[in-house]
Amino acid sequence: MSATLLFRFNRVLALVVLLVAATIPLAGMPRLKDPREPQMEGTWRMASGEFGGKDLMEANRGSRTHWVITESTITIYTAGGEYRGHWTYRVSPGVRPAEIDLTTRVDGPPVTYPCIYALEGGKLTVCIQNFPERGRSKGFEAKADTGVAKYVFVRAKPGDEKGRDADPAAK
Repeated sequence: MSATLLFRFNRVLALVVLLVAATIPLAGMPRLKDPREPQMEGTWRMASGEFGGKDLMEANRGSRTHWVITESTITIYTAGGEYRGHWTYRVSPGVRPAEIDLTTRVDGPPVTYPCIYALEGGKLTVCIQNFPERGRSKGFEAKADTGVAKYVFVRAKPGDEKGRDADPAAK
């Protein structure tokens, strides 16, 4: 191969590598929306929750937890619109169960929680693995000693989210 031809080949190869790398988002960074993705954006009200086989609703009855999902973030609010934190997220709707990775940063490097979700009509079910090193849950259960919490949300009706303050992270 001549030096000129080799040089051109290397330039084309480098360009291809850069183009491919540019399409792979970093962990926790906003991603391009896949048009096949289910419509998750909007405000969701927690309808039920369990952790370690125990019902979370009685202890959290007054909190009225809401998730506000945008194209790149999930923000958590409780009663009176109190901001409780946020994640960036990535979804893989093409696998079963569908996967969602929730990434947050609190006083240190980003932490990504491997989760699964199901979106059926106006109901969003999410199982969050609270110990990332244990890996993603395989099913929609929150058994004892698994570290998995299961939450079921329903689309909020207009007015459900009244009193919600702006996300301080967006300022």
